[in-house]
Amino acid sequence: MKVLIAEDHPLLLQSVCWKVQKEGFEVQGVVDGQQAKDFFISYQPDIVITDFMMPFVTGPEFIHFIRHEQNSNVPIMVLSQMGLEEEKVRCFDLGADDYLTKPFLPGELIARLNRFKRMRLAV
Repeated sequence: MKVLIAEDHPLLLQSVCWKVQKEGFEVQGVVDGQQAKDFFISYQPDIVITDFMMPFVTGPEFIHFIRHEQNSNVPIMVLSQMGLEEEKVRCFDLGADDYLTKPFLPGELIARLNRFKRMRLAV
């Protein structure tokens, strides 16, 4: 399964990409929201992980792009340091499927990705 990871902190992006790839997923990492939009179209991921706050295009704007401009039902997980209820609700209202607050445990991230994988394979 292909995973697109949009995260503007290079070290965290590298770490998450490495962990996800190690678990057998094909991974493409990008450092801003505009790259995320561009790669979403060309890469056609099975799962998207996006940061909430990114340059050029924010996580919520990227979710809107996926759901409303691309009409895609690909599973979307949001990563954020904030964890505020309003932000979580906004992301879910836009169509996010999951929300993980930073810092997070790598095993929890993988468990959530595997849940998405099982859901996609069951369809």
